[in-house]
Amino acid sequence: MQTRQFLHAMGLSILLALTALAQDELLTGHPRESYHDVADIDAMEKAVREHFAAMERYSFSRSWWQWDRLRARFVDHGRKDVNALKILRAVFRGLIMDRHIKLLAKGEGDLLYLFYTSLRSGEAKEFVLKVGDRTMLRDIHGGGYHGGWGGASRMRLYRELAEQGMLTEGEQARFREIVHHSLRSEILDFHYRSQNADNHTFGNAGGIAIALQMFPEGMPQRVETRAFIDRIWKHLTDFGDWTEWNYYPYGPIFLHGMLDIAEATVRIETEAEMINTIAQRCLGWVHGGGVRGNPNSGAPGRSWALLGAPTTLPSTPIRGMSAIMMSKPRGVMRTSGID
Repeated sequence: MQTRQFLHAMGLSILLALTALAQDELLTGHPRESYHDVADIDAMEKAVREHFAAMERYSFSRSWWQWDRLRARFVDHGRKDVNALKILRAVFRGLIMDRHIKLLAKGEGDLLYLFYTSLRSGEAKEFVLKVGDRTMLRDIHGGGYHGGWGGASRMRLYRELAEQGMLTEGEQARFREIVHHSLRSEILDFHYRSQNADNHTFGNAGGIAIALQMFPEGMPQRVETRAFIDRIWKHLTDFGDWTEWNYYPYGPIFLHGMLDIAEATVRIETEAEMINTIAQRCLGWVHGGGVRGNPNSGAPGRSWALLGAPTTLPSTPIRGMSAIMMSKPRGVMRTSGID
């Protein structure tokens, strides 16, 4: 009898260990370089979604960049790695749609915001914000002022999933509702905070510009949103540069925002010369070996002339980050330390 119980307990322990090992394999190493070789992508998608849905907190800021890089790889490689798209769907559903459902159950669905907020508190990092007599918590309801840095990543991911038919009509309608809730005046006053050409405004405004392009009908503060985007862009063109040349990753944050705004507002061709000039300067401080240089550091950017890179502006208007990088030698720069 004791032998039978022992064997039963041992068998159960082995089964639990194997189950845990299999689950760990499903959740290890994300985002991966490729998902082509995943044998059971449906099981992995389910595990990844459940993992992120169970998280109470997740950064709305820089943590989203790694998923945007996975989306970029999917697009740049010809949209062939469909398994990668399923993982991106799992992330999107787990971190946004499932989070929204949990907040709805607590009567807080309208407090989930995808971009930044102009609200302030006495805390430097703004972990607790008041909306009337209600409370918004950082990395639960949104990302505070700096949380908008992940806003464009979320919008780009949604657009790719929707265009590839990976979301239901109900999910698309609910996401549109979340976007509109995120732009209410109670959460966002476009006249408050920086109005200049710096990493804050452009990093935050990139996702908002995409939202304005995708969901203009019924958008709260639609006029104010467009005026804000026009206002900070005018400051950029009047000044002729951006105002925060200090340290990585501010260059890529600003640069992504500038390109998102330019593409969403059809400035990508009409102001191509200025965009190319500033973009080349931003990328000039990011070079091989993972070293980030800038005017205020001891790691100055390399001279492109010494590297054999073009010293004149490209004659063809750029189409986004990949187009800028294609005009430079391989291995000279990267847009992020994540990839």
